[in-house]
Amino acid sequence: MNSPGYAFALPHGWHRVDLRRDLAEQIDHFLDNVATFARDRDSRTTVLTRRRAREFTLGLCIHARREGIIDLFVFTPAGRPPLGPMCLSVLPVVSNEARPGASLSAEVARSLARPESLLSTLATAQGDVARVVDRWVESAAQWAKTTELALERLGIVAATDFAPEQRVALEGPLVTGRVQYIVDVPERTDCVLVVTFIATGGTFLSPQLVHADDIVRAFRWIMPTAPRSPSSAADIRGKS
Repeated sequence: MNSPGYAFALPHGWHRVDLRRDLAEQIDHFLDNVATFARDRDSRTTVLTRRRAREFTLGLCIHARREGIIDLFVFTPAGRPPLGPMCLSVLPVVSNEARPGASLSAEVARSLARPESLLSTLATAQGDVARVVDRWVESAAQWAKTTELALERLGIVAATDFAPEQRVALEGPLVTGRVQYIVDVPERTDCVLVVTFIATGGTFLSPQLVHADDIVRAFRWIMPTAPRSPSSAADIRGKS
């Protein structure tokens, strides 16, 4: 049986990363289009911020490639005020372990949820989608250190280089949110898509989560007989 494709209607500022191509080249191209990096290109703050954005995004892409992610989208803000770092990934999950009478999407949502997670459903044109929301708070300095350690495990050196006044600012709270949407695959009872949205936004986190819901509401399936653009749709390949 042929698998359907899917498409997102992504707003301006989102870019698809082709995980089969050179990652560093694509990331540099994305960052070249960020307005805040174009201004004062040679200033110390801009150079440092761009370097850290590049390292973080590169580590994210390498991790996605290793985990079998089939699609990865990153957001590069083009205007002010910036919403902050965001990414969206797509992973197919194949399983025959759903309990009798329970849907696979509900079982997957339950397995992804932590004790403090918020479980809900999101109404979309494709039907109700299970939704698992997590939030956590840490200082920007802690977030940077966590990122550095994750990059080091991937073989990427990312040493922190902040001026004293910048370190004081980094002690403020930084809120990160993750929403995992579990989307049923048409005509399949053994496969779902897990669409994961991650955002670090502080005061912008709530608008970012609304932004994510709007993207998923516009998600649509493309059946095998319908024409589709290779830049906006991808085949589902089941992975056990």
